Amino acid sequence: LAVLGKYLVACPGNGEAPLLLNKNTGRKEGTMTLSGGVEAGYVCNDDAGNLLISNHTDATFCIWRTSDINATPELFLSYANATGYPLGGSFKVQGDINGDALIVAPFWGTAVGGGQNNIIYWHITGGVAGEPVVQPITGFSGIAWMPGFWNTVDNSPLAFTPLGTRIEDGLLMSVYDENALYFVDGTSFTCSKLLGAYNPDDFPNAPINRSLSAKHFNNARYVALLATGAWPAWAVNTYIYLYDMTTLAGMSGTIEATTAMMFNLQPETFY
Repeated sequence: LAVLGKYLVACPGNGEAPLLLNKNTGRKEGTMTLSGGVEAGYVCNDDAGNLLISNHTDATFCIWRTSDINATPELFLSYANATGYPLGGSFKVQGDINGDALIVAPFWGTAVGGGQNNIIYWHITGGVAGEPVVQPITGFSGIAWMPGFWNTVDNSPLAFTPLGTRIEDGLLMSVYDENALYFVDGTSFTCSKLLGAYNPDDFPNAPINRSLSAKHFNNARYVALLATGAWPAWAVNTYIYLYDMTTLAGMSGTIEATTAMMFNLQPETFY
């Protein structure tokens, strides 16, 4: 999901044009016009409200940009991905891509048992993307049957967010099926656990951490976490948590029970 002008931009993630929803009513008002080879695998905003669109591919990974819903998105950066593992299932931005920013994307694993622990990132300086850096992350438990890795099935993407406009500011991440919350040191790229998993972490009855987002507001840093059931038919509830993570020192507890919690929301769900 992203926002541009009066629209909430909802991306199906399969290359089709994103839906344009009225951000006040949620009513569909059309689809975004894509041309010039633009494929939509994921969308997000930078801090200045620019819309970024990526393809989802194990070949050449691209990110396009636009600030006008009626304009053709322009190519912002590309990467010749020869790893065999997809990029573009998700990516996150901190900062303003017209000035200084950080873009981070995780490599996805494959459904045939190929786990991943690598991210790729770009520093944006003066509106220009620097060289891509591929970096492994270590020190997390990860998937029970493949420790130290994430995403060996389509249902288990990495939840993550950078904490600032430099990789040295670190990241937060959570991995299926462990579901703990980790801080990733932006120099050593090793993990330290901030919050434990759900108590009890009873899969499939416990939710899976799907998405993280960190925002700075009023001299504080807030982190939102979206957690959903593994499959809708299993009727596991959806949760949205908001934490005050202005400081990470001394954090303790679990995902759903910590003094850092500002509020939690359980939307109504119907199956």
